[in-house]
Amino acid sequence: MNRDSVGCSQSYRKQSGFNLVELALVLVIIGILSVGGFKMIQTQRDSAKYSSSKQNLQQVKQALLAYALVNQYLPCPDTNQDGRENRNGSRCTASAGRLPYIDLGLNKANVSDGWGNPIRYAVNQESASGNICAQSASPPAGRAANYFCNTPTAPKTALPQFDLNTLPTQVVPSTGDYSVCDSTVNNCTAASSMAADNQSVVLVAFNKDGYISNCNSLSTQERENCDTDTLYWAARFNNSTTAFFDDSIETISGYDIKKAFLENNPMALQ
Repeated sequence: MNRDSVGCSQSYRKQSGFNLVELALVLVIIGILSVGGFKMIQTQRDSAKYSSSKQNLQQVKQALLAYALVNQYLPCPDTNQDGRENRNGSRCTASAGRLPYIDLGLNKANVSDGWGNPIRYAVNQESASGNICAQSASPPAGRAANYFCNTPTAPKTALPQFDLNTLPTQVVPSTGDYSVCDSTVNNCTAASSMAADNQSVVLVAFNKDGYISNCNSLSTQERENCDTDTLYWAARFNNSTTAFFDDSIETISGYDIKKAFLENNPMALQ
């Protein structure tokens, strides 16, 4: 073999080695871009699902108010997953459950979050205890549970069982209703700063992590929206494993209900 042949062979080997390094670098870059692209696509998909959750919450809120206008009361939660409200006599079987989507003229997709999990429907806690149609003597007005009464009861002779004096009012708060702690607080208690007070209905889209039967496995923030007390928490979004929070919340107050009736008929609650 002459010198020229040896030189060409060494040059070829050097050139081949350089190309392999280049190929390795290209593969690394492609891998990085692929991971970044996948994360970006996943983020976009999640964003679309969160938007879907919020849209469904708004749709459900309007459907509940429309149901109240037509039927003169709000429905109880669905506790056996048949799409219809559940009652023991006039009172609700439970104060929290799923949305009675058939009664509302909706379908399952309408009452689910962007991940397909059922939206939680919590109503005034007194609607599931005692006579929800009874009105208190002092003040001479109805309780917040009256918004869910489907049977006219004295002194009323026809539905709705509530009027302008039904609690809450500017002077007297309601009982059995819910409060929603706002995103600025570190702990959600009755003394916390509230995003909303005296809410007769709370709707919760649990989103990515779905509904968990064991609330203790959730973060402190999400646990507040999973338990059965009267506090909910509209905390800030948090993607960390120890303090994960991505719930979406919508509410309906007694004022919202009265407003819907008055806008439909100014004389409706006289």
